[in-house]
Amino acid sequence: PQIPASDGVKARVLAGNLFDKTGPFRTKKDVQMIDFEFEKPTSSVEFDIGHGLDTAMLYVYEGSLAAVNDREEAIPTQSVVLLDADDTDKRGIRLVSASQEKAGVLVFAGKKIKEPISWHGPIVMNTQQEIAETFRDLRSGRFPPVRVDWDYKRIETKER
Repeated sequence: PQIPASDGVKARVLAGNLFDKTGPFRTKKDVQMIDFEFEKPTSSVEFDIGHGLDTAMLYVYEGSLAAVNDREEAIPTQSVVLLDADDTDKRGIRLVSASQEKAGVLVFAGKKIKEPISWHGPIVMNTQQEIAETFRDLRSGRFPPVRVDWDYKRIETKER
């Protein structure tokens, strides 16, 4: 459900906490996922990144923003903004929608895992060796592992 975040802004808390509301998604690590809907032009909201989280990413999926924190410049649709919340003075976020339209913004916040990242196509691992092993498993049919007792590659084989 949506909650009022400020005048003209509603929030849907997907995971983590916002204004004493907890989202329905349960995760192994603490994260914060919030969908803000700016219903009126030039509306704004201020909130803090959850305790213990050190990175936040904003995705503008509708409309545009006029400001993020002290950055007073247009952030158009389909933009991603990465924020570093390592410093306790940077944990507060202020978003302002543009004057001519409504806006929608997804906020993702989490803790850096500080592990190497290696990827190739849709596969993401820590090393190139792990990538090569995964592709071998794909080619041999061992990946993804079968977790159901029917042929998950052919839905029609599932018992009804």
